[in-house]
Amino acid sequence: MMAVLWLCLSVFAGWRIISFSGDLRAWINRMGSLATATPFCLAPWTLLLLRLALAVPVGLLAVTWLTYGLAAFFRYILPSVWQPLLPANLLVLCILAAWACITAILKRQQLWSAWPGRMRDLQQRRSHFVLGTILIWLLFASWLMFRTFQQNGPFIQAGYSVFSDFAPHTAIVSSFAKGLNWPTQYPHFANDGISYHFMFFFLCGNLEFLGLPLVWAINLPSILTFVSFCMLLGFLAVRLTGRSATFLLAPLMLFLRSSAAFFTNLAETANSGTTSRLDWKTIIDRIWHQTTFSGNMPNDSWGLWGVNVYANQRHLLSGLSLLLIVLMLVLPDLQTGLRAGWKSWFRPEGWLPRNVTDWKRYGTALLICVLMPYWHGSAMVALLLVLFPLAFFTRNRLALLFLALASFGSALLQSWFFSGEATRVVQ
Repeated sequence: MMAVLWLCLSVFAGWRIISFSGDLRAWINRMGSLATATPFCLAPWTLLLLRLALAVPVGLLAVTWLTYGLAAFFRYILPSVWQPLLPANLLVLCILAAWACITAILKRQQLWSAWPGRMRDLQQRRSHFVLGTILIWLLFASWLMFRTFQQNGPFIQAGYSVFSDFAPHTAIVSSFAKGLNWPTQYPHFANDGISYHFMFFFLCGNLEFLGLPLVWAINLPSILTFVSFCMLLGFLAVRLTGRSATFLLAPLMLFLRSSAAFFTNLAETANSGTTSRLDWKTIIDRIWHQTTFSGNMPNDSWGLWGVNVYANQRHLLSGLSLLLIVLMLVLPDLQTGLRAGWKSWFRPEGWLPRNVTDWKRYGTALLICVLMPYWHGSAMVALLLVLFPLAFFTRNRLALLFLALASFGSALLQSWFFSGEATRVVQ
């Protein structure tokens, strides 16, 4: 129960952080140039689910870091036999609960006034499509996560294609839930600090400490971030293309490998008979019960290039969700910069934020980027590689430059603190 409360309050914190970045409707209007997608994007249920998709990764990122920092502080000042997660979580829960109560009191009229419009919007087909799509991703994420990591009686079972990575991952989780891993070390290579981006697994360890079984402590945040990523990617696709069908198709195309591996596997299976080609019933049965992924490239058998990577690397989609959020925060400036053209290079607004809303957007992006290195360092590097070419066409270029420098400085500082070397965070 405490773990579920912690998750709910974390999502609330993420909701408030996103609200700080400005009015969501105005943000969406400035995000793309295609007016045809506006009714879908600004529909009541789309807005509500988008806020949740934004709030989940941001809230988990911020509150996990807050909990870790407080636990490290209490580990330093309390006797060595005390579990620092206990006072850290009590303090975090009290602060967030008080914040939530104050917000509910101050905004009670605003909270209830939006629901009549949402109930009326349920009669629209677009709401059925959005809610049905979310249900599809929720069911698929639950099946994928629990199928590859589950508890069967007294035994915890990991799938054939994920067990190698889950050995160190579960060790990190348990080192926080049942141990006192401060200063933090990599359990498989003790006394050498930690150069692995472990904060997602600290989140899982904290949830296990708060009462969730190990399987649920890892699978539940994995499912939440999986669904959030699909919602964010689908929404971004709709806003950029103007086609509502991409809300479902964009994530679907990502998870389906872009190769002819299925067809080559189908042909090989059909010709695998000793004397003649197999019938379709036998072919389908063999493919359905196939124990490895198809493909002829190295490491294809364990799904390196397929959906298995999201079951194996549970923190990947949370990192990519944060990447998408920062990209969405920057997109309004890209649209404005493209309309201004090369003249923006010689105007102050091409380099500096021009109003409070811009400063708030970049403040939210800065918070995310500064906390990303030890959440998912590779996602942070990918984000910087995406933002670099965008800076030539956007405005607020100095804000982007400061964002990149702050991210790089944070990565060096965190790497030095956790591993003693300032170059190991992305290895």
